[in-house]
Amino acid sequence: MALNLDHLERLAAEWKSLQPLEPSRDERLWQKLRLEWNFHSNHIEGNTLTYGETAAFLLHDQVSGTHSGREYDEMKGHDLAIKLVRNLAASPQDLTEADVRNLNQIILKEPFYKDAVTPDGKPSRKLITPGRYKEEPNSVRTSTGELFEYASPMDVPPRMTKLVEAIRKCAGKDSLTFMAALAITHHEFTLIHPFDDGNGRTTRLITNYILLKKDLPPLVIPSEKKKDYLNALRQADGGDPTLLTDFFADQLVWSLDLAIKAAKGESLEEPSDIEKEIALFVREQERSQENPKGKNKEDFRRVWEESLSLILLKLEEKTRELGKLFSKREITLQVGIEFFSLAEGISKITHNIPTSLPERVEVSLEFEGYRAAPSDPFSIREWVTFRLEEYAYRILCQPEINLIFPYSKNPSPSEIDDITSKIIRRLFKEVKQKSLAPTPRGIPGGT
Repeated sequence: MALNLDHLERLAAEWKSLQPLEPSRDERLWQKLRLEWNFHSNHIEGNTLTYGETAAFLLHDQVSGTHSGREYDEMKGHDLAIKLVRNLAASPQDLTEADVRNLNQIILKEPFYKDAVTPDGKPSRKLITPGRYKEEPNSVRTSTGELFEYASPMDVPPRMTKLVEAIRKCAGKDSLTFMAALAITHHEFTLIHPFDDGNGRTTRLITNYILLKKDLPPLVIPSEKKKDYLNALRQADGGDPTLLTDFFADQLVWSLDLAIKAAKGESLEEPSDIEKEIALFVREQERSQENPKGKNKEDFRRVWEESLSLILLKLEEKTRELGKLFSKREITLQVGIEFFSLAEGISKITHNIPTSLPERVEVSLEFEGYRAAPSDPFSIREWVTFRLEEYAYRILCQPEINLIFPYSKNPSPSEIDDITSKIIRRLFKEVKQKSLAPTPRGIPGGT
């Protein structure tokens, strides 16, 4: 660590001697760091957006239909949390526990269900409430099969109070000897594991808050170094934070080198970026091909409860106003050979839904007898298809909607709103076209 610390001291001194940066160079540096930080911190936790897709989304608001809405929500939330971290670091006020909880709430955005395991080892589903300290114990299964328990829920508040105070002290240290304290505070957060989800991203945000508070660039933990990162954390579990301290020092060297290049107007492109992304993509594809997760009854039940039924309820709600113009409004669905009307109620449909695994669920939205045109009481119908494919399910309402989701993920509430709004727009467009169309000659009501 001595050589790393000496090198860091020299780089930090050079970086600070180049301040302030020209606005264009500062913006170019921050854009690079922002993309690296967002991509790698989320990728470590399983987000599947590539680096290029992350850049397209965050810089140009371009999305791809091959990823779930949840993954885009995670990326957007994390990007907003980074902005908050910068503001907190620039503020003269000290960091508070409320700030930490707020960061967790921003990256997770809204409550959601997550796969969990009961204390006796049975699979279950758990409601995750962002920004709230855990109310039940959490743990992780280690590579050796042992169960590693994090801090108990009752210990979280006092330990977080002490940790936030340690973070303030760490940010106030004058020299780079704070690197050991940085690693210790980071590790302590992982041991407390105060939230039901998002702990890794939150602690990495807090670590970079400390660096930004000291006018240093944030460090980025590359997803390809995830194994090294976890190994360093495990060694710290045993009471030795040296490996984690060295790991952080190495990553800060990278950030400082990048920052100095930006300050001097040099290129920030790394020749190996695309090679790294291709290699990472290939490894993930090979891994996914080894153990592809096919559809099963449990998947269909979860998709029904957490996706299909929610879309149906939203469609029922959003079509009420338009339905006032018709004598009859009905939403029906076909599951296998069984037919159901939404008027029966979702709970009843859920109870009676076939236990056999269907290939698709067809939903019909039918409006009969347009009241405002008694001479031509036209009807309209729209179809929505939920197709259960081998490793994912697809939502279809041509031509606007053709979305695919892995069985492990579901549309976010905002994505459900978007799906149903597109369907309503199509219905409304058809109603307006038919209601404004002239009545043909020779038909009652014509001229």
